[in-house]
Amino acid sequence: MSYERNPQIGNLTFDEWMQLAKNNPEEFELKRQKMIESEIEKSPSERQLRLRQLQFRCDGLRRKYKHNAQVSAEKMYRQMQESFNELRQALIELHRVHDELEKKSLAKPTLTIVKN
Repeated sequence: MSYERNPQIGNLTFDEWMQLAKNNPEEFELKRQKMIESEIEKSPSERQLRLRQLQFRCDGLRRKYKHNAQVSAEKMYRQMQESFNELRQALIELHRVHDELEKKSLAKPTLTIVKN
């Protein structure tokens, strides 16, 4: 397994991002937003609105907990877990419905004779 100690994120290394955030928060924020928008634009057009909505929610949490980055990260993590669990439940329900339909389609038809 390859382990990179200082990976490139956008056009800066992690350490450069960290220094920028510490020394010039306004420039950090501009570059962060530009990089995020660039990544969203690389996505299929039908997903871009949803990604922007998700980013809006993340930015809201970052603003709300701006004095405690760890809390904001934990809140974002919880939101992702909740979304994942909702998706998981929907998939389980889809499998259940599929199995029921499959059973019905495989069931042998019965013939009932009605006498008058």
